[in-house]
This record gives sequence, C-alpha cells and structure tokens, in this order.
Amino acid sequence: MISRSFWIVALLFVIALPTLLILSLPIFSPQEHETLKVTGGKRLPDFTLLDQYNRSFSLSTVKGRPVILFFGYTNCPDICPLAMRKIADSLKSLGGKADEFAVIF
Repeated sequence: MISRSFWIVALLFVIALPTLLILSLPIFSPQEHETLKVTGGKRLPDFTLLDQYNRSFSLSTVKGRPVILFFGYTNCPDICPLAMRKIADSLKSLGGKADEFAVIF
C-alpha cells in the first residue's frame, strides 16, 4: 500500500512541474528594453509659445541645447503624468548629462 505522504509529494510535483515550466516561458522573463539611438534631429525655426501665465517663451532661449518638448495640460489625469515620469526617468538615467537638455512642458 502506498503511503499518504507519497501521494502528497506526487500531487505537489504534479502541480509544481507545470507551474515552473509555465513561469520559465519567455513571456514571463524580464524583457530587455529597446533603446533609441538619437543621432540628431531636425533643427526647428524659432517659434514663440505662451505659458499658463500668458508669458511668452521662445525656442531661441534654449539655442544650442537638445530640447524635449511635450505638449500636455495641467489637468491631464493619466497620460501626461506617465509621459512626464518616463521623461524624468530617462533624464535621471543620464546622470549629469541631463543638465544639457531643456525640458519644456
């Protein structure tokens, strides 16, 4: 007669093996992030925008610096904060070189 503990171990094995196999599939593995290699962009002509206080901002004030320009609005509930978080994380990963960028929201 096979003991009860044998059946418990066998049942655990039957449950654990497929679980481990499923978790080892590539979809559960950490994905490598694709990176974008920036080699240079188009130079824009100078333009002027108005901020939320009706003050003008001209692109020429950041001349010579790479610019990250993001059009959002202050009451944007989901996409704007996510995009700004992604920009902030990207700048943080640059360390001291982040200061070279002009971020305009």
